[in-house]
Amino acid sequence: MSEKGRFYDDLLALTKHLVSIPSVSPTAGEINIADEIEKNIRAIPYFSQHPDYVITRTLPNDPLGRKNVFALLKGTGERQDTIVCHGHMDTVNVDDFGPLKPYAFSCSELAAHLSSTHLPNDVRHDLEDGNWLFGRGACDMKSGDAVFLILLRFLSQPENRLSGNLLFLFTCDEECENTGMVEAVPVIEELCQKFQLHPVLAVNNDYVGPLYQDDPHRYVYTGTVGKILASFYILGIETHVGRIYEGISASAIAARLIDAVDTNPGLCDEYDGEFCQPPALLKMKDLKTEYNVQTSQAAFIYFNYLIHDREVSDILEELKQIAVHELHNYLSDQEIKFQTFCRRTGEIYIPSDAVPHVYTFEELCALCRKRGMNPDSRIREIAEKDLSAGMDKRDISQHIVEILCDEAHLFGPAVILFLSPPYCPHNTLHKEIPAEDSLRQQIIEVAEKTGLEWNEKFQVRHFFPYLSDSSYVKIDDSYPSMEKTLSNFPAMDTLYPLPLQTIKKLSIPAVNMGVYGRDCHTWTERLYMPYSFNVLPELLLNTFRHFLK
Repeated sequence: MSEKGRFYDDLLALTKHLVSIPSVSPTAGEINIADEIEKNIRAIPYFSQHPDYVITRTLPNDPLGRKNVFALLKGTGERQDTIVCHGHMDTVNVDDFGPLKPYAFSCSELAAHLSSTHLPNDVRHDLEDGNWLFGRGACDMKSGDAVFLILLRFLSQPENRLSGNLLFLFTCDEECENTGMVEAVPVIEELCQKFQLHPVLAVNNDYVGPLYQDDPHRYVYTGTVGKILASFYILGIETHVGRIYEGISASAIAARLIDAVDTNPGLCDEYDGEFCQPPALLKMKDLKTEYNVQTSQAAFIYFNYLIHDREVSDILEELKQIAVHELHNYLSDQEIKFQTFCRRTGEIYIPSDAVPHVYTFEELCALCRKRGMNPDSRIREIAEKDLSAGMDKRDISQHIVEILCDEAHLFGPAVILFLSPPYCPHNTLHKEIPAEDSLRQQIIEVAEKTGLEWNEKFQVRHFFPYLSDSSYVKIDDSYPSMEKTLSNFPAMDTLYPLPLQTIKKLSIPAVNMGVYGRDCHTWTERLYMPYSFNVLPELLLNTFRHFLK
């Protein structure tokens, strides 16, 4: 076991305790963990004297009644500068643990049972090393919550107080749809107004890990990757397979789009030498409800599309042009095949008179208005009805597009491009913006200082590579691009309401300084304790002191 720092034992005990409270998202266990964290905060003497500085907010319309927990530690002077420290309380489920599932929330029992389990060599090594803590949430991210709670207790002591403010936030529902952080944003704005706070930094404590084999670095991220769910509704022309060239298969068009978009490295976004992963197909289906010998008349596909720095509006335009290209090429290829078929069989070749169309959702709505419809009220009506029926939000988006196409009398071949939930804005500190570059350089200096103190190799990168709550404290898209996102996202205000204007107004620089571990979201999830319990607390303290002392 490595040498223990001043916070090590308390952090280990608190992490184990928090892990022992199941808080799988979305379940009522998230309420239990929020209650425990609130209890822990209220036990701190500072908050006994200032009980109104502990704030809980239940998520509006949440069927489980889940809540966020806030704690404000005011500075010693009149300074308004504030660092927002946020982490999530929920975890993914434990089904992947298989026979070890009963022990998933007990770090000690799980380690004992893992010792007699067949394990990959690297996992076996870490288990026997003694520096790694196993358990669901041990890394992602009950340990991060513990670090914030212990530092909150430490900094609340009179001799450790800073001149600036710290606003701690513990959110629910990060692992599903980030609802906790989304609902926290207006509360952050409210608290800033009430207590005269000026946020200068938002520090997330979500886990970091190695980026490649034998990676020696510890990472700090000055932003986060963004995401859209790029979706296509495809209309073909149904036909009996006995007259195959008289129809146009929606599934075949979908296949062309998949080939053009899925894992296409040319669509990887890049900023300052950092690339995100290419788009990935998450769903493909035709919309036939039963077996028959007709070709598919409609199909639905969507892609996970990660973003580093591009405007959503530019991505939508590029995807539309890809759809135009692939649809026209498919129809052209089909005509060539039909001509070849006619030459072989002696049938008379009659060219297709099909007119292809590619629309964005915004353009589809404009077409509806041109034909005397009011798409806005219709969209809201469909969304609310489908939500009450428990339909998946992605399918609701597709259903809205399908109904609008029917009611606008739009026939195939056609492709409609739109956005489905969720949407995670991207952000970073840009080197082209002097104030942001200066802030980033200061963070690099703090990381280098801490690295020298603890013999760690820090690397500061722009984009936290996994989706996180940091998306909702700063948005880099321009206002016109934000408007384009809204107008191409069916029923966004109902299906995935984001306070985009508030996020843009707050624009808090997003930094991730997280615990260190491996294999999160798997049954071998584990936390590297020497860094997480020794180095990370000191890195955070150095950061707080640099910006608030």
